[in-house]
Amino acid sequence: MKFFIRNLFIVSLCFFLFPMTGQSEGISSAVRLYGEGRALQDQDNYYSAIERYRQALEMNPSYVQALRGLAECYFFLDEPEESLVWVRKTSAFVKDDPDIMNLEARILIGLGQLGEAEKLFRAILEIQPNNLGALFGYAELDIVTGKVENAARRYEDALRISPENRQAILSLVMVYDNLGMTDKAEYFAKRALQIHADNFKVHYVVGRHYFRKGDLTTAEYHAKSSLQMDPENNETLILLSDIYLQTGRYEEVLDLGTTVLKTDRKNHIIWYILGLASWKLGQYQEARYYLNEAVHLQSDDDLARIAMEQLLIEHFPMEDTHRQEAAEYHFIAGQRYSDKNMLPAALREYRRGLMLNPLSEEGRWAYGKIFKDAGNVAKYVSVLEVLIKEGTKNRAILDEYEIYSSLLPGSVAFEWEIDQFSHPRDLYLLSVFYTRDQGGTGHPEGAAFLGRYAGDLLFARESLEPLRERPVKDFAEAFRTARQDGSDYFVILTFREIDRIVSLLIQCYRSETGTLVMETHILRTGNGRIPAAFTEGASRIASMLIPRGRLIDRSFNQGLMDLGTADGVASGDEFYILRRGSLQMAPDGLNFNYAESDILGVFTVTETDYLVSQGTIQRKGFFDMINQHDHLVPALSDELPDPGTEPPGNMDLYKMLLRLQ
Repeated sequence: MKFFIRNLFIVSLCFFLFPMTGQSEGISSAVRLYGEGRALQDQDNYYSAIERYRQALEMNPSYVQALRGLAECYFFLDEPEESLVWVRKTSAFVKDDPDIMNLEARILIGLGQLGEAEKLFRAILEIQPNNLGALFGYAELDIVTGKVENAARRYEDALRISPENRQAILSLVMVYDNLGMTDKAEYFAKRALQIHADNFKVHYVVGRHYFRKGDLTTAEYHAKSSLQMDPENNETLILLSDIYLQTGRYEEVLDLGTTVLKTDRKNHIIWYILGLASWKLGQYQEARYYLNEAVHLQSDDDLARIAMEQLLIEHFPMEDTHRQEAAEYHFIAGQRYSDKNMLPAALREYRRGLMLNPLSEEGRWAYGKIFKDAGNVAKYVSVLEVLIKEGTKNRAILDEYEIYSSLLPGSVAFEWEIDQFSHPRDLYLLSVFYTRDQGGTGHPEGAAFLGRYAGDLLFARESLEPLRERPVKDFAEAFRTARQDGSDYFVILTFREIDRIVSLLIQCYRSETGTLVMETHILRTGNGRIPAAFTEGASRIASMLIPRGRLIDRSFNQGLMDLGTADGVASGDEFYILRRGSLQMAPDGLNFNYAESDILGVFTVTETDYLVSQGTIQRKGFFDMINQHDHLVPALSDELPDPGTEPPGNMDLYKMLLRLQ
């Protein structure tokens, strides 16, 4: 009955808004087009729905329902700017309508105008305290601002108002899974099945819940049920493929993927999955072909590219042309970043290219030039020296070496007659862990590729020695393994991706005690989002660690220490000189423990080099107790660096909840 009355109202509104010119055929066509658009929108076919709504609006530009339909479609296509245009055209005809206000508020969330969105939600709930749309929208706002517990309460409020509401029930499954409250998530999963067992989204969400829980048999049952109801649902295909991969059924992955490709050859995720399955079967040429197709179809799919490159590095010889082609992509990217003076990004790209093609003389020379551009001549000369030792005949390289090596006399390392690049340093030993992607979104097993990628970026840091990247189930496993490693710190990386947003959570702990010493969250969108997020993450990890070095040599009141510009040292910096063997890392933080009596003097930096610095030594007390290999730590080490962080919002959960509607 409610459905009949609602549709009667819509049809009546359509007739009211049309100019009564007697063109009944036009009115009928517009109503028909709107109905077709609404049906397509309900099937998540937003592009075709937009076409129908626009056709209806050509007949009557003030057709409210078609205007609203366009706003909704653009919202679900993640085009908030365009959506806002249409919702405001709608509100011009329908003033103070709570549903239109709610849609506008949700659009404002997508635009980052969170304060304005909250004002609208409050206004709606003051008028209609039980407005479900506003409760759902407010919950989404809570999630974006990191208040997931508040979102759960709002969804439960919605469920008390509408006990069988599918969106509220499924949202609670996903929210409680995100909070780690598995029992509550399962309660609502069972409730969803009791009421809405004939809906493909229900089976997908329930299957995803059991996948996260580790019950792969039950997860598979619901994934297959969802796929039977909607064979073209990409998320369910990914979930089922992930289940097959984790249970070692690689041939079934191939069967599933090739079936999909018969009707949808542009699905880049399916190509990625086929590449992964072929890799697991040892079919490396086929895997390379599939992964390359995934990258070709979606050039900004960073994860597929990283996976393909890892395959090439592990299973193809260095002189292979495919490795050379993959490396060239990064060399070109490195040059583009260098031209824009974006040197950290340029270094990242050149390093990645050289991992793929370490035989590239041009690539290694270009890599060295980045250090020259940054003013690190000694590092540039060290790169040229390696090329010369390997027998380069390139006249330009030989000329460069002759020019820039002549600039080294007078540098700190030259004057102290030390090879700063081979001298041993006190590196921080870092255990690197990552959480597996348990959720069926994004790229199956993508976390493993990104864990390795993170390790490669950390390895490039002069102060760090990262250990092999490993997956962990939880903190306890990471803590136990880090203690077995004997590392100084351990990091747990949690990566999420959905649509064009990536989220990287970095939690760093002291290995001795398991004390959390840093937590930082990074969000990136747009092209190059994964490399940008992980480069920033590696930088934050390295920058949080307090430089610690040794006194390499001294001559009267002049000294040389093994910290330089690569460690962030600058002229004028002061370091305490501590008795050798007295320096202990604090068990519950980033700082150091040492007694006042162990401070032998102060080292003040007067000149820097890449990995070493010269300075003056001022002893403490009457007797000079300072010796070679004594420790050096910043004199103001109580002032810990701020690693920075992004807003704490849970964007991947927010995006997944939008798909339930």
